[in-house]
Amino acid sequence: MVIVPYVSVGELSFLDSRKGIQSKINLSFTSGVKEFEGIQDFYDHFTEIDLLVYYDKLDNVTAFEFYSGYLLFENISLFDKSYKYLFDFFSSIDKNINDEFTGFNSEKFGIVINAPGAIDNNLVTPESIFVYRKGYYDD
Repeated sequence: MVIVPYVSVGELSFLDSRKGIQSKINLSFTSGVKEFEGIQDFYDHFTEIDLLVYYDKLDNVTAFEFYSGYLLFENISLFDKSYKYLFDFFSSIDKNINDEFTGFNSEKFGIVINAPGAIDNNLVTPESIFVYRKGYYDD
């Protein structure tokens, strides 16, 4: 699936409703709520494809979190590359990368690469890739 920053991931769009996403994916899911630093994210977890889709309280899509799969950004298969490679690549196209040693956030492209093992070995591949809508961290 191709990531189009702040627009879509494959056929999944940030303009889709919760029901629309559920219909497009058409797999079983569990719903829940995650809370982090006072922010509530409502989600559907599609376990068959290792995907969490997050929504706001009005069921608008806010983010997609992938734990596996074929995700392309700028013709790069993100799950196939090392943390170091991805960090170097994103740093070359986004001068404001927020690096936390186990992951980084490119606000320019709305993509977070999570690789907890990178603290010990920056050649590990991502554990998850979080793609968010414009303004996600502004709320």
